[in-house]
Amino acid sequence: MTTQLPHPLSTRLTIRFTPSINKLWQQFLPGAIAALLLMGLLRLGIGQSLENLVYDTLFQLRGAIPWSEEVVVIEIDELSLREMGQFPWERDRYTTLLNWLEPAEPKVVALNVLLSEPDAGDQKLAAAIQRLGCVVLAQSWDDTGATLLPAPLLRAAAAASGHAYQQADLDGLVRQIDLQRQGVPAFSLAAFSVYGGVYPAVPPNVDHSLWINWLGASHRATHYSYRDVVNGQVSPRAFRNKIVLLGVTTGALDSLQTPFDRNSPTSSVYLQATVISNLLQQNALHRPSRGWMVLLLLVGGPGLSFFLTRWRFERRLLAWLVLCLGWVLLGIGLFHLRSWIPIATPLMLFSLTGAVVAVREQARTNALLRQSEERYALAVRGSNEGLWDWNLKTDEVYYSPRWKEMLGLQDDAFSDRLQFWYDRVHPDDLESLKATLTDHLYAQTAHFEHEHRMMHHDGTYHWMLSRGVAVQNRDGTAYRMAGSQTDITKRKRAEAQLWRNAYYDELTGLPNRAFFLDRLRQAIAHAAEHPLYFYAVLLLDLDRFQVVNNSLGNAIGDQLLIAFAHRIKGFLPAEAVLARLPGDEFAILLNNIEDVRDASRMAEQLQQILALPFNLDSQEVYITASTGIAVGSTRYAQPEHLLQDADTALHRAKAAGKNRHQVFEPTMHNRMLAKLKLENDLRRAISLEHRANLDDPEDDRQELLLYYQPIVQLTTGK
Repeated sequence: MTTQLPHPLSTRLTIRFTPSINKLWQQFLPGAIAALLLMGLLRLGIGQSLENLVYDTLFQLRGAIPWSEEVVVIEIDELSLREMGQFPWERDRYTTLLNWLEPAEPKVVALNVLLSEPDAGDQKLAAAIQRLGCVVLAQSWDDTGATLLPAPLLRAAAAASGHAYQQADLDGLVRQIDLQRQGVPAFSLAAFSVYGGVYPAVPPNVDHSLWINWLGASHRATHYSYRDVVNGQVSPRAFRNKIVLLGVTTGALDSLQTPFDRNSPTSSVYLQATVISNLLQQNALHRPSRGWMVLLLLVGGPGLSFFLTRWRFERRLLAWLVLCLGWVLLGIGLFHLRSWIPIATPLMLFSLTGAVVAVREQARTNALLRQSEERYALAVRGSNEGLWDWNLKTDEVYYSPRWKEMLGLQDDAFSDRLQFWYDRVHPDDLESLKATLTDHLYAQTAHFEHEHRMMHHDGTYHWMLSRGVAVQNRDGTAYRMAGSQTDITKRKRAEAQLWRNAYYDELTGLPNRAFFLDRLRQAIAHAAEHPLYFYAVLLLDLDRFQVVNNSLGNAIGDQLLIAFAHRIKGFLPAEAVLARLPGDEFAILLNNIEDVRDASRMAEQLQQILALPFNLDSQEVYITASTGIAVGSTRYAQPEHLLQDADTALHRAKAAGKNRHQVFEPTMHNRMLAKLKLENDLRRAISLEHRANLDDPEDDRQELLLYYQPIVQLTTGK
């Protein structure tokens, strides 16, 4: 039995492409949802209503274009009705018009009135129709669907007939007509066909509706009143070789709205005149098929969302604006070329797609935000920090329970104002806190961070570290700021202890060598800038301290050092710096002295106060100190050099008998160097002499020569 393992490449492909397909589906999904939403809106008629509004706007943007000069309208207007009688008219009114038009030789006479009821004057009218040979009659259907045909005599005499059926949209505007309905051509198409018999033109496709390209306001078309025509007030030349349309133009009998006649409606005869002009000029509107809209829904929405989901909000907004503006401009441009593409529907698709993408991204962001907030809440609880959130518009501050707990306060003792925070800050830290906060609010710093003391409920001050960041609007003004607060009291105490350990002596509590050198460095720098500033260093060493330590014990020795430090510190002026150096040495920095005599006088006074005994553990201990003095001058650049010179003077004082002071002089360096050289020479000579005797006892070379060796009796001095 064998087991076939899957090919490693196929496994790798499955792992690699499954997430990609899933990701692609997520990118296409918002567009698909937007397309479904748009389909629902279209079924509710919302999309068509917007398209109708855009249709009117496009005509207003395009403006009026010329009517066909081949079309002339004869109006049965108010003047005609007042003079000839109310409508409907007797047949002789039409007969009179046709007889008058006969010598004018029009190409077509189209009567846009229903003459379906037989009348006594039909025979005369039929004869007039037959004599012209180019009369087109109108027919229609009643509410029950029954056909309303012209009277038989008239229909037989007419050159053609066509339906005058028109279907207005919800806004009352007729945008298209059926060129053929139930096998009957449209009235305007019938007139155009009769005209085409004598003036060939490109025949339209009667299987489709004709989208009307409104030319302009009806009063711009060539028109005359019926009364004026039959009264001979219009020249017959006005109708020669024309398509003459007759129709009622009173609003009470026949009312029609067009994009150019919204305020003062016209009548259906101008609808027929417009369609005939469109047919003659071949400028009817072209409308994409329904398949185009289906393709837009299937491809446009998902395709757009594919790109929008890859971009940030600013880029998505820019893409949406460019796409909408571009589509509007395209629609306006094509409309000038007699192509009417949907504008509102694609804009709705673009907007819905962008909205669905935005909602999806917002939902995703909210989910990530919730996760982030949960992590942040856990982190805050873990970090034991308090939170604050300041609304600069209302000056209200939210303080978290942990923030309040750090100060030992209850909710009822709290205010939501920033001043409550300020009131608890130590006075010495308040101005610094305000300045740091102001700098950040005015974008002087990237973030806010400040350490200050705040009063606890028990009356003590605790150190707090406050951090935060401001949120700014487009003009750079901060309107919100949030951050955290951490209790750093223990850290501050530890830092203070570390600093004290680094700069203070643990036994005496005095500053140590590092602290003293720092202050001495400052004195040197100050003296370099102020020539009249003088200072001095006194280096003290306890005489016979080792004897006290060995005889009375280390504990008494430590007590002696402490008592010694306190006695000197209490005597020195406030601006003087006293420090303990290693062992039993102490250093004093005297500031603002007149000259070296002030330093010498201070050393003498110290010797006097040290002459008094120290009471240590029921014992009186006497101790003296030797003092080396070095006066600061411009030749000192390093504090160690000044301290070294004071040490040289100290050794000179101890060599001179102790319990005295010595001022450093430059010649001391020479004596010290000579002494050191002599000591080194003696040590080297003894070492070489000893080595030579070991290597070669018979070597007569001698490093030490004895010239004189006195023998002194100590009791007599002889």
